[in-house]
Amino acid sequence: YMVYRTYVGCATPLPLQHASAVAWADHEHVDGFRAKYIKNFEVAKEVLGVDAPEATFYIWLKVEDEITFTTKLYKEYNLKVIPGSFLGREGEGKGYVRLALVYEAELTREALERIAALSEELEIRN
Repeated sequence: YMVYRTYVGCATPLPLQHASAVAWADHEHVDGFRAKYIKNFEVAKEVLGVDAPEATFYIWLKVEDEITFTTKLYKEYNLKVIPGSFLGREGEGKGYVRLALVYEAELTREALERIAALSEELEIRN
């Protein structure tokens, strides 16, 4: 039971399942999101020099110490990212931070420029 609960979570109430089915059936918004993510990855390539992954809105940015990077980015640059080591049971993401490129391109550019500034300060090359 514990393993099941770990991976599946609690049962979703039936009204939420119905609402979810309606939302998942609507595909009109998909093209808009795809265009936004494509633009954001173009910005990320320009600012950070990273290549776009095939099917996500995340970037895994290599850093020397993801805890130091995350803490400094939050305290000094007012941005939140998640240390990669927090996203795996065995710390598979150690040495990376995960960035979600989900905002409009202008805001994404501003955030990525702050991340680039911290990377330069810490002498990180991607």
